[in-house]
Amino acid sequence: MKLLSAQFTNFTLLKDVLINFSTDKKHNLTVIRGANDSGKTTILTAMQWCLFGAEVLPVTHQKNYRIRVL
Repeated sequence: MKLLSAQFTNFTLLKDVLINFSTDKKHNLTVIRGANDSGKTTILTAMQWCLFGAEVLPVTHQKNYRIRVL
């Protein structure tokens, strides 16, 4: 499986975020960076939930959020 993009809607700090992952063969790395409290760890948590289910999340995140991975 290869992720091309991920869209997050109303997942804690992520109100409406679309991430397009790199598909360039020479530059095949997507770097997510930002200031403190900008949502980098929230993106990781959302991706973990989407790929592995709610049981891998901290209890504080085990709610019904909507995540769509394209």
